[in-house]
Amino acid sequence: MNNQNETTQLRFLEETAIRLRQNGFTVEPIEDHHLPVWWEKGRLCRISGRGSVLYRQENVDSIRAQNALQSVIDTAKMTSEYMAILETAPLLKASGLTGDYRVLADFGDAVLAGHPTERGVQFVTWEWDYDREGVHHGHYFQNDYDAAKRGSAALSPDLSLAASYRTRFVPPPGAALPHSTNVLQNMENL
Repeated sequence: MNNQNETTQLRFLEETAIRLRQNGFTVEPIEDHHLPVWWEKGRLCRISGRGSVLYRQENVDSIRAQNALQSVIDTAKMTSEYMAILETAPLLKASGLTGDYRVLADFGDAVLAGHPTERGVQFVTWEWDYDREGVHHGHYFQNDYDAAKRGSAALSPDLSLAASYRTRFVPPPGAALPHSTNVLQNMENL
């Protein structure tokens, strides 16, 4: 594995760990490019650096455990989506703006930005000034990526674009497409 790919996978696993902790899961330190996830009293699954969620069938033998697993899968999928886009997203350049804000989507009059922090990626939408030199009217969504996507779509003057964005995210031109989250079960060495 090359260093860039390894670094990308580790950033994805670190961000996923933050999101899972925020959702009440216990995660162990990353080991061998996998993130072990615990729920209640035992190991639920592990997530690979490529986004696969691996679990043993006996660990999801109840509806509650299946729901917990689905929550992990959804979190890994969402995190994979925005981390893949963030990897190649350009720096947001606006007068008076400092910090590492990356353009995740630009709708002409509105922009969705991601801001990596120690507490995970934070999301914000802004409206561009008339000359696109600055931004104003920020709406901060903290770590809620889905709400940020809906919020940025709502600011778009193109209603057809906004409607499609609410149901599926289209990354900006040149952004890498996120890899799919595969679910593998009955894996040995979990």
